[in-house]
Amino acid sequence: MRIALYWTPNLLTDLSQQAAQWFQLDQSPIPTLSDEAFRQLLSAPNHYGFHATIKPPFRLDNGYTLEDVEEAVTRFTTDPANHSFDLPLFKVARIGNFFCLKLQDNSPTLQSFAQSVVRQFDHFRKPAEEHEIERRRSAGLTERQDELLLQWGYPYVFDEFRFHLTLTGKVSDPSHFTSLETEINTRFAPTLKSPFAIDSLTLFLQHDNQPFFKYKRWKLPTV
Repeated sequence: MRIALYWTPNLLTDLSQQAAQWFQLDQSPIPTLSDEAFRQLLSAPNHYGFHATIKPPFRLDNGYTLEDVEEAVTRFTTDPANHSFDLPLFKVARIGNFFCLKLQDNSPTLQSFAQSVVRQFDHFRKPAEEHEIERRRSAGLTERQDELLLQWGYPYVFDEFRFHLTLTGKVSDPSHFTSLETEINTRFAPTLKSPFAIDSLTLFLQHDNQPFFKYKRWKLPTV
């Protein structure tokens, strides 16, 4: 079993509903992209669920249980210091060769919050196995990212943290970039006109290699 702490927008928001429609598309909305190729493009983000990573997926170290994690999340989310806060506006963006929603501006409050979550729950994490480390390294990590991978089990935390909600897997053919960006903007831009808030943490679980699923959501205290 793997565990992760994610942020997800409220299910009743236009963004969540549009994302659900997007990930359930069976027919490609891109004329130059086959239905099969389009479904494959959505398979990786579908596997992990629509989310923004706060504490990356990890396996429980020996001696810890899921109940231990739940109790720790409850303590964290009832501490007034870990209160909800507003985010800058989102925009459609491409990071490397995949599309996502990312913030228009930096948020020091978000950076601090994410660092706190990574630190406070890391004692539950079983150290990454060698094959997991090599898989991550195969993506071509910087020296700093490799350092973070060895210390925290994931290369994109702390100063390498990039808050985003993934919308596609890797687009292998750059000729599809423009048409995909246009389609995604058409669908998602109307849902991004108002700011969202980090007002909750959601515990996601994965059994074996099955898709991640929402297990429990905690509200954060308000100021």
